[in-house]
Amino acid sequence: MIRSPGIAVLLYVAFSAAWLNAETGLPDKSDPPPIAIAEIKRDGPVDFDREIAPLLARNCLACHHAGDAENHLNLESPQAMLKGGDSGPAVIPKQAEQSLLLKLAAHQKQPIMPPADNDRKAKPLTPDELALLKRWIDEGAAGSNKSQAAPLKWQPLAAIVNPIYAVAVSSDGQYAACGRANQIYVYHVASGKIVARLIDPALAGANGANRAHLDLVQSLAFNPAGDLLASGGFREVKLWRRPQNVHQADLTTPNAPRSLAVSADGQWAAVGDQQGAITLIDVAAGKAIKTLAGHTAAVTGLRFSGDGSRLYSGSLDKSLRAWNTADGAAAGQIDTPAAVNAITLTAANLPNAPQQIISGDADNLIRVWPLPVLPAPEAPPTPIKELKAHTGPVNTLETLTSGKDILSGSNDGIVRQWNLENGQAARQFNHGAAVWSIAMRPDGKRLVSAGANGARLWNGENAQPITDLRGDFRARGAQLKAERIVALDKTKINDAKAALKEAEDRAKKEADAIPKANDTKTAAEKSLAEKAEAAKKPAAAKLAAENDAQQADATLKVANEKADADKQASATDANNKELAKAAADSKAAAATAKTKASEAKTKLTSTIKPADLAAQDVTTAENALAVAIRGIESATLAAKKAADATPVAKSVIQSLEAQLKTHEAIVDAAKKTAGDFEQPIRSVAFSTDGQQIVSGGDNRIVHLWQSENGTASEGLEGQGEAIQGVAFAGDKIISAAANKSIVIWNPQPVWQLERTIGDGNNPEKFADRVIALDFSADGKMLATGGGEPSRSGELKIWNPADGNLLRSVPDAHSDTIFCVRFSPDGSVLATSSADRFVKTFSVADGKLIRNFEGHTHHVLGVAWKSDGKLLASCGADNVVKIWDFSSGDQKKTIEGFGKEATAISFVGDGDRMLVGSGDKSLRLYNSGGGQEKTFGGPSDFVYAAALSADGKLLIAGGQDSVLRAYSVDTAQPLKTFEPEKPAAKP
Repeated sequence: MIRSPGIAVLLYVAFSAAWLNAETGLPDKSDPPPIAIAEIKRDGPVDFDREIAPLLARNCLACHHAGDAENHLNLESPQAMLKGGDSGPAVIPKQAEQSLLLKLAAHQKQPIMPPADNDRKAKPLTPDELALLKRWIDEGAAGSNKSQAAPLKWQPLAAIVNPIYAVAVSSDGQYAACGRANQIYVYHVASGKIVARLIDPALAGANGANRAHLDLVQSLAFNPAGDLLASGGFREVKLWRRPQNVHQADLTTPNAPRSLAVSADGQWAAVGDQQGAITLIDVAAGKAIKTLAGHTAAVTGLRFSGDGSRLYSGSLDKSLRAWNTADGAAAGQIDTPAAVNAITLTAANLPNAPQQIISGDADNLIRVWPLPVLPAPEAPPTPIKELKAHTGPVNTLETLTSGKDILSGSNDGIVRQWNLENGQAARQFNHGAAVWSIAMRPDGKRLVSAGANGARLWNGENAQPITDLRGDFRARGAQLKAERIVALDKTKINDAKAALKEAEDRAKKEADAIPKANDTKTAAEKSLAEKAEAAKKPAAAKLAAENDAQQADATLKVANEKADADKQASATDANNKELAKAAADSKAAAATAKTKASEAKTKLTSTIKPADLAAQDVTTAENALAVAIRGIESATLAAKKAADATPVAKSVIQSLEAQLKTHEAIVDAAKKTAGDFEQPIRSVAFSTDGQQIVSGGDNRIVHLWQSENGTASEGLEGQGEAIQGVAFAGDKIISAAANKSIVIWNPQPVWQLERTIGDGNNPEKFADRVIALDFSADGKMLATGGGEPSRSGELKIWNPADGNLLRSVPDAHSDTIFCVRFSPDGSVLATSSADRFVKTFSVADGKLIRNFEGHTHHVLGVAWKSDGKLLASCGADNVVKIWDFSSGDQKKTIEGFGKEATAISFVGDGDRMLVGSGDKSLRLYNSGGGQEKTFGGPSDFVYAAALSADGKLLIAGGQDSVLRAYSVDTAQPLKTFEPEKPAAKP
């Protein structure tokens, strides 16, 4: 609990006054009487860890611990008590009655402890507790406080404890993770599916509990690559790896493959190769079971019967064949008038219609045939129907779910839908280049065509294109990321050029100031000379008047003395006329001297003011000259400083321009890489549930796309050559490549616990909860923040590759750290804490760079603007603050939150901000602090929110346990991930 500054000051004053009373022996009549100390009888010694430490923890440690030792007194260990605080040792071994701790706790001495009106709800010790404390001290006050490392007694979390305290989203926006209680859920955002519930095998337990941590999940963070998720709990961090490109099985074909098909139940797969062989595969076993020989040229089309018992094939050898899946035996053959490029089957359940096989042929026709059977009919079968389908060879066929219509694709770039009953084209889709593969979603609402110009997703109901499925989304993402960096570089260069111009202008201004300063000095020197010359006459007059006045005073003094002497002489002989005359003459002379002295003083007075004014003018001129001289020095120094700043600014520009060239080269390479992936697509297929599309082609990647909107969701790499065929087999994917390889992929492998840092039962690596996590931009560092509430703010940097500690920042904060964020360039860490500070630290050495002070309560979140110039923070004081990183100045405060502002992020590379709050709100603010948008949905306190790297996807969660995903551009919800409902009791 954080006290307000006013309360803290009052408590400090009260404690100081009470402590003074204790030192002076003055009683405080307002305090309660001393507490009686009970008698205690026992055989064994008092154990500090089991008996003393707990009672101190309940009533004393809130104010007297290492992180916040009031009066510098720490009561966490006997050693700290012996060291004591401002008033000396707290305990004196074997002298309990002389120990200050006992006196204050028993209210025998001021200040009584704990204070009566303390805000920690600490209660006075009872007589029995005091007796225990007294005996422990008398026994020698021994112990080491090992209780912190003692194993904890873990209790299961209540089922109702299910809030989301932490969320994370991969930088590409593909995956979102959230913690609910001690469980972690990972979702694929585009599909809205849960892809993983992360389980630590060591915590599975007899009940099969799906736990990731023993305690609540406090923090989550994805690495930049999106394949590693860090989670923080009590005294531990766990690293979870998403395996990529996982092969369920690897097989080979005798020759380069040409076609691929999977049975409806996903049990069987068949691969036809360029030389006419067909490889039959048991998908579950991941083994090639048989090789079917009979065709003499490339097998271009394969289809399983609905029950999987038969396999049908078409070939460039101008034949259609049937095979028994069970034993691989030939089950029939039809010779065709043209090379077969593709086949499909009509629906087997159409009323009054036998199932038929359809061939797409090299002569531009579509032919409908009876199924090949054994024994072969006496007369060779002829086509039941022929459709003049295209102006080029027919390369691909697909039967619609209704069974009455088929789709065809051709070298002429057209996809057509045909009604088999009337042989008419119902609609067409202009693909624009040779079409090699087509697929229709089971509900008929989406069609995908693929060929020489890539793949295209269509609205199957109105034949309108939705989007193109081209290239590799990761390559495009890398390109966009590189382009964002270049754009940021250009912004920095513009800023640096503006700074250079400002430096040059300042240098010119300061240089121009030097002649002016010299002119001022010259003028001051001239003025001083003139004033000094002008001051000579009044000064001489004053000096002469002072001499005259002094002479007149001296004459007056002599005259008065003579007059007094003559007067006394005359008084002794009153009848002596000469004495009388001398007395009269001296009296008259004294009067005359007095008059002259008065006149001299008057004259002196008249000369003082002009002389003083002239002297004052000289002093003023002297001061002006001194100021002018200092002005020259200051102008010279300022000019030098400004001149020195110019080459520095130029150097910064040169460095940034060199960096820009490097990054532009990266962009060029990324564009080329992305362009290289813009290759023909040779095969496409829908998943059984219709939600996904798989594609494969010349870019050698098996891609997964969302069927509704064409959003890329996964890329499976490593097969090495062009992909000739792809298909879903249940939840697996099969691909066949030109290098004769066949891979059965697991597109959603189980996430694996790769490493655990720390131990919930041991504070060696983490003192308490790990509440904050962040990966550096290169993924090579992981920062953690936490600490013991009201005691310490723990900041550490780890190597996620091996779990080793790279750097620990001691005493980073005096209270729990709630958020850590690497700067965009990875050189600085920003932290926010319950101690009301935002701080920045150098990653290289852990040194404090700057404190940002202004929040009046816990600071719950901090974020960097992409250019690293601004920081934004939010807190329990219900405000957001914007800071200038370089100067530390507070630029803006945004108010208006009804409760704590809990999460903050800058949106993409701009200066807009996304803020989550406990008042159930998610808000978007512009650079001026104005509210632009709100995101509806949360029904309770919002604890956590996160944005994808491009700022287009927002995820958030809170007390209602629902994870929500939003489009930032539209402020509309995209997906809602509800918590799992508890299983019904039998």
